Amino acid sequence: MRLPLGDEASIIASMAIVPLRPLPSLAQLEMLVSSYVQTGNLATAALDAGMSLGAANEALQARGARSMVARAMRHQIDVIAAPMALAAMVAALQSPRERSRLDASRAILDRAGYAGPSPEDKRERGLAELSNDDLRSLIAELQREADATAAAGEPEDFLS
Repeated sequence: MRLPLGDEASIIASMAIVPLRPLPSLAQLEMLVSSYVQTGNLATAALDAGMSLGAANEALQARGARSMVARAMRHQIDVIAAPMALAAMVAALQSPRERSRLDASRAILDRAGYAGPSPEDKRERGLAELSNDDLRSLIAELQREADATAAAGEPEDFLS
């Protein structure tokens, strides 16, 4: 039994397969990835690569493109962002604000592998070895302890 579907030729013609978008060339993909990593804007990157936004989105979903993006991001960090961040920290060493100079010094020394003492070590070191910030935090901590002792009505014995 045949179903009344109409002319078989028109049915076959209406079932035409829509072709997939052509794959971007390697040069287009490289331009897309480079622009996307630099700008963070897919629409701009698509225009730079001469692609539609939909084609650019599809291209970036491919497994090979993901690894290209990861490598480009790593390159962007290593070659561009990290040196700029280091330059900003070094510039902060010349800041007129003491706090900025101190923070920059700590950040640089920490990244170079010279970590400061842990908080537990501060009480075990002599006062002469403590930095100004460590002394201030120790004074504040001791003041809080003294206030808590006074509030509890306990006698203050700082010599023990």
